[in-house]
Amino acid sequence: MATHRQSCRFLILSIFLSCTLLPAIVQAETLTFVNDFPGWVAAAKDYSLIDFETLPSGSPSTAGYPITPADNYTAEGAVFTVICEQGGCQDYELIITGNPVSGYGLTASTFDWDNVLTIRTDLAEPTPAVGTFFPGNTTFSAYGLQDELIGTATYNGSGEGFFIGFVSSEPIAYTLQSRGYDIESSEAFVFGTDLSIPLESWTWGLVKNLYR
Repeated sequence: MATHRQSCRFLILSIFLSCTLLPAIVQAETLTFVNDFPGWVAAAKDYSLIDFETLPSGSPSTAGYPITPADNYTAEGAVFTVICEQGGCQDYELIITGNPVSGYGLTASTFDWDNVLTIRTDLAEPTPAVGTFFPGNTTFSAYGLQDELIGTATYNGSGEGFFIGFVSSEPIAYTLQSRGYDIESSEAFVFGTDLSIPLESWTWGLVKNLYR
């Protein structure tokens, strides 16, 4: 009888923990994907892509086209701006670079070689998943609604088509991308549109780990 009662109590406690404590644990969870876009897609599921192959107006991209706060990808769900580490960057550009053969991207550059540029991307709506494709070295970071750091990763390598992405149960409000120099580029930017995916998948995973 005592054993049966203990089993019932354990079952009740298990259900209570699964329904109350696990969601709180999940809120702090962030998955990081480095050069694993398929893995990011599997975790994020529904997502949007800004590949810079078209201008904010929807017309085909052309190299040298300036991206400004007034002429941005707002309608597609993201606004790209530049942060100058030392401030006062008067001579900088945020432009479309590339060509029809190799493809287009977004590049921030300055004539002030002693300054450091960072591409900031603000999401129109908070999202559980973000990612960037980039050439060469970069550090990519995601931040929440209260400017809290949700995830950060650095990849060093030469070439192109590298990827860093995050999937989090906490909403991501904006990202920062910088290689620590006077130039930074993004070949494409992706962000998730399904807020329920991380909570559903991670809760089940935590339940299995807790009781196995």
